Amino acid sequence: MNISVELGLTIAAQLITIGIFVGKLNTLQKMVEFRLDQLEKKQDRYNHLQERMTRNEESLKTAHTWVIWTTF
Repeated sequence: MNISVELGLTIAAQLITIGIFVGKLNTLQKMVEFRLDQLEKKQDRYNHLQERMTRNEESLKTAHTWVIWTTF
């Protein structure tokens, strides 16, 4: 009888350990997904900034050309 109680406790302890391990893996997966979402948002902001700067540079070139032509 003593052996089956020990076996039952050992199996219960192993199942608890497996449950904790699976829970930690799930949490890790969620953290990685969250960080990837944050990086995607940051990349989108950076891309938007590049687009705005390109438009501003083109606008400045046009304004510079207009100033040169109107001063002569």
